[in-house]
Amino acid sequence: MQDVREKEATLMAKGATGNASIDAIFDVPERRGSVNKREAAALVTRLKFAQSSSNYLFRGVSRTTDDLVPSISRTRYDDRPYSLLAEKVVLSLVKNEGLAFRISETLSDIDLLALAQHFGAPTRLLDWTKNPLVALYFATFSGKFVDDQHDGIVYVYKAETDDFIRTKVELNTSDNQAPMFPQDLFNSKVRFISPRFVDARIRNQKGLFSVQENAEVSFVANCRREHIWKLIVPRDVKVTLARYLHGIGITHDFIMPDFAGFCLALGYRFHYNVAIRSSALDAAEAESLDDD
Repeated sequence: MQDVREKEATLMAKGATGNASIDAIFDVPERRGSVNKREAAALVTRLKFAQSSSNYLFRGVSRTTDDLVPSISRTRYDDRPYSLLAEKVVLSLVKNEGLAFRISETLSDIDLLALAQHFGAPTRLLDWTKNPLVALYFATFSGKFVDDQHDGIVYVYKAETDDFIRTKVELNTSDNQAPMFPQDLFNSKVRFISPRFVDARIRNQKGLFSVQENAEVSFVANCRREHIWKLIVPRDVKVTLARYLHGIGITHDFIMPDFAGFCLALGYRFHYNVAIRSSALDAAEAESLDDD
């Protein structure tokens, strides 16, 4: 069998020359049945290889049915379609009412949009990370539980230096149909924002954001398709993979280093009996086994 690293190098080389597409999957077996730690570790190896270049960015989703459509245009309660005017209202509310939460006034409009995305507001941005293990966490978990009912995906995107927005960008929030973003910002490609605000979550997650010209369709439809790959995370691997990630420190309270993250981590540990130990508990469990 061809060495994993050689396969990855081949795929990366194809991407660089435009011969691969979104359908190029990182040769992950989709068989069902027993899964061992070696297979979970192999998934990590495939991703860490891509991390060898700082140009690669990652995004994990826990279900293959979750596409890369921004939250601003996802299905709403009343099936109302995407509206540019509504998107402008969201940003206006962030800029005005959000100031009550001591948001820095030195942030540009696009930085504020990234901040809003970080805390869950509907935007045309998507969260990405420079750490493939963080993406693997999001492909494995749904809340505190492992989503072992669905295959997940880790998307890998090869960014170029000029894909990153490095200048201050002000957005049009006027109540009309004029474009919200400057017309020359995208040049028929997606762009990325490295946040000027840094909190503990952003720091640990190595987080950044993509922004796309057309908010109504998937990121894949906006980006250069020869620059994106996907890694399938089979559902049968996920419980083992979660324990593997826990063992190397990629835990809920690493991803969210606050009390909420700690409680999620504790919920995971309790549910899956990971590091829930005491002398009395061990003795009680041993006695129960003896009774059997």
